This record gives sequence, structure tokens and C-alpha cells, in this order.
Amino acid sequence: MDPVRHLATLRADAERMACAAEADLAAPVPSCPDWSMTDLVLHMGRIHRWVDDIIRSRHQERPPFPPRPGDDVDLPAWLREGADRLVEGLGNVDPDERVWNFTGADLRAGWWHRRQAQETAVHRWDAQRAVGQEQPIDADLAADGIDEFLEVILGGRRGVVDGRSMLLRDTERGREWRVRFHPDLEGGPIAVRSGDDESAVDATVSGTASDLLLFLWNREPATPLEVAGDAAVPDAWRRVVRV
Repeated sequence: MDPVRHLATLRADAERMACAAEADLAAPVPSCPDWSMTDLVLHMGRIHRWVDDIIRSRHQERPPFPPRPGDDVDLPAWLREGADRLVEGLGNVDPDERVWNFTGADLRAGWWHRRQAQETAVHRWDAQRAVGQEQPIDADLAADGIDEFLEVILGGRRGVVDGRSMLLRDTERGREWRVRFHPDLEGGPIAVRSGDDESAVDATVSGTASDLLLFLWNREPATPLEVAGDAAVPDAWRRVVRV
């Protein structure tokens, strides 16, 4: 996906999240244990403002996190305001300009277009789930999010499933992602391979790109995923991979 599309989905998902917050700020968030809707909105609004500061100030080192708003603030309006400002800031920066991010690797500003679109989409789902109104993540954004999760978010994390492997299959678009884990729990990185790798796998997990992305982020999608092969592999993922 290109930066323009990332910003369009970011804006749309922030608006949906604000609408969910207007429905019930006290609602517990099942996918974020111990959080209420208020906690979730505060988290997302502060993240938006934090990244906006990184972009506008061209920070080369990690800046401090912004403070919480006052108790009397209209939180849905505050969320919309922060998202609008972030979209504006990201829209005005050269995606190739160098700014800080927490990976220390791809330091182009465009990295934040993708990361903020993805984070807002998942937390929008969290907010909607809290009020029983969850909608799937945009299919293209979700497939892009699977790429980001496996290649960027996991990064150098260690293997978790005793050398076994798992194929993720998008039932809508036909895309596949192959994940092979290091045989030593403490000994090496997760290997992510393309779908054209035809080596055998221990488990195949099939579903929409939205549901697969939610599975990777330890969410339970509304539609159960289809698992073929060793069900212990996706079960171990759910149990061990926490981000």
C-alpha cells in the first residue's frame, strides 16, 4: 500500500473508533485486558500526538510521550483532533525523510504512515468489539498488516514453537505466508518465507486477511479460523507470542 492509502484508512478508522467511544466510554475492552474504552482512547490519542511530534519536529531520537488530557476533555473529539493533526503532518512530510522510529532500521518517515494506519485499525477493532459493533479490517490493509507484523514487528524475536511451521492462507485473495520457528525456544529468529515455498508445514491456518491479522495480534476474530494439521501450532502462537 502507498502512503496516501495508509492515511485514508487511518482517518477512516480513527473516526470509527471515535464513534465507538461515543457509544460507551466505560465499556470494558475484552481484547485489551484491564482496559476500559477510556483507557483505549487515551492510549490511541496519545500515540497519535506522539508520532505527530516525531514527524513535525523531525526527531532523530525518541521523544517523551505526551501527557494525558484533563479529566474534563471530550475524549471522542480529542481523539478525532489528534488523528486529523497526525494525518495532516504525515501528509506534508516527504516519506523518504529520515526520522526516528523504534526499530532503528528503516528510518524513513513513510514507515510511520504504515505503522499508524495499522495500529489505528487494530485498536479501532478493539473499540468496536467493546460495544459489539466490530467490523473487519480493510482487506488490503490487513494483508499489508500481516507483512508488517511478520517482517517488522516480530523482527529479531525468538522462535516459539519447537521447530514447527505454520502456513497462513488468505481465503479471499489467495495470498499465503509461511512461518517457520527455530527448533530451540531460545536459539534463533522466526523465519518468514513467501507463499511460493512448497515445503511441508505442520499447520495451515485459513481465513480472511482481517481475521488472520487479528489472530497474529492475539485477538479472537468473529469468524473462527480454519485450522488443518497440528492445532497445537496456532495454539502455541496464541499462548507465547505477545506484542
